[in-house]
Amino acid sequence: MGMDYELIDHTADLGFRVQKASADEVVRVSVAALCDIITPVCHVRARCSSEIEVEAEDHPGLLHALLEEVLFRFEVAGELLPYVETLALTVPVAGERSGRLTVVLGGERLDPRRHEIERVVKAITLHELRFEPRDAGGWMAQVILDL
Repeated sequence: MGMDYELIDHTADLGFRVQKASADEVVRVSVAALCDIITPVCHVRARCSSEIEVEAEDHPGLLHALLEEVLFRFEVAGELLPYVETLALTVPVAGERSGRLTVVLGGERLDPRRHEIERVVKAITLHELRFEPRDAGGWMAQVILDL
């Protein structure tokens, strides 16, 4: 899997930026980028699936909630889930309070013999968080991680 993200140096933290043609593609690459920053995803096999559903008021909130859940599952259950198998994104429209993002992620449990932890990610920050359409077309996300 080729990584389509750019690392961003940030004081005491690390970030990444993703630019793709669609919001769905940005979500897919952002999930893979988070996992790849923790351990190279080229060593992660798609052996299990896990569904995650999050709600938030806007695109950045949905991405933040999803990445927090992916990180939580890694920390608590040792699940590495870099592969988005299915994705459904609905954003709030007038009169609705929140949007929804539902994904089925593929991956496997951490195997210390094959997965070397390169960075310990403590949290997905809200600092400089972006997930938005670009003027020139396509979508962009920026995420800063607390290491």
